[in-house]
Amino acid sequence: MSPWLCAASLWANTRPPVHRLDARRPALSGPVEHAEIDGFRVHFTRSGSDAPPDDDTDADKLPDLVDAILAGLATGTTAFEEEGFRPLIGDGTAGGDDAIDVYVTDIDAYGYAIPTSTGGQGWSCYIEIDPDTDVFGRIAESVAVHELHHCVQFRYNPNLASWIYEAGATYEQYSHVRDPVLDVALGSLYAMRLDATELKLATTVDRLEYAGFLWMKFWTEFEGYDPDRLPRMWEILADAQGWRPGLQLASEEIFGLPLGQLFLHHAAWNGFACGGSDGLHYLDDPLPCVTESSVPLIPWDGDAPMEIHHSEGPFTSESLDLTPKLTPERDTELTLTCEGQEGLRYALVHLVGGRGVQLTEDVAPSVRRPTLSLARGDRARAVVVGTETPLNATCSVELWQPGPAGCASTSSLAPVSWALGLLGALLLRRGGAPLAP
Repeated sequence: MSPWLCAASLWANTRPPVHRLDARRPALSGPVEHAEIDGFRVHFTRSGSDAPPDDDTDADKLPDLVDAILAGLATGTTAFEEEGFRPLIGDGTAGGDDAIDVYVTDIDAYGYAIPTSTGGQGWSCYIEIDPDTDVFGRIAESVAVHELHHCVQFRYNPNLASWIYEAGATYEQYSHVRDPVLDVALGSLYAMRLDATELKLATTVDRLEYAGFLWMKFWTEFEGYDPDRLPRMWEILADAQGWRPGLQLASEEIFGLPLGQLFLHHAAWNGFACGGSDGLHYLDDPLPCVTESSVPLIPWDGDAPMEIHHSEGPFTSESLDLTPKLTPERDTELTLTCEGQEGLRYALVHLVGGRGVQLTEDVAPSVRRPTLSLARGDRARAVVVGTETPLNATCSVELWQPGPAGCASTSSLAPVSWALGLLGALLLRRGGAPLAP
């Protein structure tokens, strides 16, 4: 394995993450000093390019950056232990003793974590943090938490794709260190992910691997908040030959759902995140959303066909707003039909008073016409996901409405080519309680 390092993300203009091809520990640019807490040793210097600012607000003879790093290490250690993750282990004697070493050194990102083998005990790590990392807004403290969670992840499996490491560490970073500055940074990540439904779950385009924290948030909150699901997920990933078979098994064991069906629920939930919140889906805490961004809804524009093609996949989604063609004063029955490639799943979302209260039954290859009955004034969306290939499919929606004298009338939406997906057969839930349709 080529050791790699993970960069902590804060906002859209953060320095980008890179993968490192060597694991040589840094030689600092001046005389080395140390600061220690239980299980950790921070290496820093006061001269040269690796030196942090010499600010010492609390007059403890340590730079404020070093204090912030120590605080983040303590915060992360306690939080990860309470959450039930595997305990950290020392990284050997390369840094002078068995403590996990943290180097304040000039790098091209806020921070990196590097897996190190301890032989029969499994994987440990060492950490690098840039000396110019801000202490303002608890930024440096959050970076230390982020990098430390990579060390936890390496305890399970150091060989997975980068997106799942960054998604998990970003979720922990913003869960355990709170500040208005960090809330703004988090909001930018929400906006990036919600606006990019055409990009796959595992994308690393434009640093969207960090915005993958939303998958981890969904994982803990779907069908009721349960943070124990994340350690359970990592236990399953420990023996996985890749993130996808690992998540498939974890989805089946934890939720009783195939991964594709769970992703359909995720796509439907994302339609009610941030600016689209209805108060029934994502929780405000942890990881509050301070942006008004929302998932793009493609309006139904009558009989004109709509062509949508996703260039990457799997695990992308699109949402279609069916409201423009509904007659508010009349009951309506909707039927959705989609044709496409393997892994296509879709469903209708029933909205009452702006709240998403129900999804139609999951669509498998043998069941291709989900139907939704709406009372007058209700609204509806279609959610389509691709779970095997890039979305590329054709959908149509049929409406049945009783006429003014009780006669039935039918209209249809012209075929809409999509990149399409999958939906699960359950009521949308919060706190484990089913919502009334």
